[in-house]
Amino acid sequence: GATDGSFQLEGLRQATRELLEAFHEFSPVLRRALQHEHHFDVEKWETRLGTLLRPAEHPDAAEQDDLFDRKDRNG
Repeated sequence: GATDGSFQLEGLRQATRELLEAFHEFSPVLRRALQHEHHFDVEKWETRLGTLLRPAEHPDAAEQDDLFDRKDRNG
């Protein structure tokens, strides 16, 4: 029912918050290693997870454009 869905949604939000907090603690050296050796952009995922945690009433198109620009600059 609705209660199960609400419970699952809150669990997903909590897991997303914890993952975002873990990303914030990554050192600059680890961030660079993940980017260069595994093509994993920690900053991009921090932004995406942060967006998921915000109400989705009005997506910020400018922020999305900035993500593409940043990716182009970083190669």
